[in-house]
Amino acid sequence: MGVSKLHADLVEGLPLGSLALKTLLEKWQGPAAVVVKPEDDRGWVPRECGLESGAFTFVECKDASSGIGHSIRAGMEWLLGRQGGHELEAVLVMLADQPFIRRDTLQNYLDRLDSDPALDYVAGCYQGQMMPPVLWGGRCFPELMKLHGDEGARRLLTSGRWNGSRVELESHEALDVDTPEQLDAARVWWAQRGMG
Repeated sequence: MGVSKLHADLVEGLPLGSLALKTLLEKWQGPAAVVVKPEDDRGWVPRECGLESGAFTFVECKDASSGIGHSIRAGMEWLLGRQGGHELEAVLVMLADQPFIRRDTLQNYLDRLDSDPALDYVAGCYQGQMMPPVLWGGRCFPELMKLHGDEGARRLLTSGRWNGSRVELESHEALDVDTPEQLDAARVWWAQRGMG
């Protein structure tokens, strides 16, 4: 795309990556790991969400370019390394390039996992396709620690081994910005809502 997608502005002064982080920090209770490439200058992080807030920790993943599996594993290692992972009941895997996830959608995830102890995960779903965000229960942690390459966690979601629930996402929530065309679509959606 010519520029880091997280740094790309939806409108002037509003980096794409900042929206998902703000939503996460408004809803998530507990430790948060923001996994980045070592060369990321973190210029997309809004000042009010800065590291000095203590709301999250940057975790550098030197293998991030080798695929999302490495990034998930890096975040898991940091989270489980905190106090030996005690009291960590669930992990939310959320993408910063999926900027329009709503706070009430994340609350739906939390409510579902809390209300049904038999669930291993709660995943987003759009047009029959499971996708992030995914809220993983503790029984899945060992499998998440085995991820590598670009496989991500889709294999776990589709294996039939785990008991899961799906949260239907709106089309704008499902938008994962990976191409210039998707960035243009995100800018149009944002502008049409009078946000620009």
